[in-house]
Amino acid sequence: MQFYELTTLTTPVGYQRGEKLARLLSGVTNALAEPGCGGTLLGSWLSEFSPQNRILVLRGFDSHDALHAERERVLRLAKPFGGDELVAISMESYAQFPDLPPIGPADFGPVYEFRTYNLKIGGLVPTLEAWGKAIPNRVKVSPLVTVMYALDGPPRFTHIWAYKSFEDRLAKRAKALDLGVWPAKGAPEWLMTEMKSECYLPTSISPLQ
Repeated sequence: MQFYELTTLTTPVGYQRGEKLARLLSGVTNALAEPGCGGTLLGSWLSEFSPQNRILVLRGFDSHDALHAERERVLRLAKPFGGDELVAISMESYAQFPDLPPIGPADFGPVYEFRTYNLKIGGLVPTLEAWGKAIPNRVKVSPLVTVMYALDGPPRFTHIWAYKSFEDRLAKRAKALDLGVWPAKGAPEWLMTEMKSECYLPTSISPLQ
């Protein structure tokens, strides 16, 4: 099983491009190269159609213990992710759905959609089963980066889809519906009404472009 940490870095206004953005990304890169830093950088994105002034950092871990140890290390840092200019930081822990390949470098984008759905109590296992059956046909339409369930906070899962453009996103989502391969049969009845969709663009340091 693969474990992931999705970190949200909130920046001051005006740090989404140019020299200020380059400085922030350099700080992230240097922080991830520090001795004792755990995990592997898998992706980094800038907010586009989402709450603004955000940078996402996705890292992978081989075990829950490794993820937990890195979380503890980061919490004790005076300037996590090299960020003396950061406004806020939030970290979420996830485990990948079964039978999916680990996330690796790829050129799927540049549009990455992060969809997070809250689950009803007891909804994880039936959701895993429903998605397991549906994913093979759905990924024939557009790439799935990963789908992962949260290990902290309310029961929920996040799935990340990649598209060549915003127009491509609309076309591929419509195609999946028309083909009847989506949504996963048996999954929607386990969803709460708290559902969100946000689109991000990769940063220059992201292995996923």
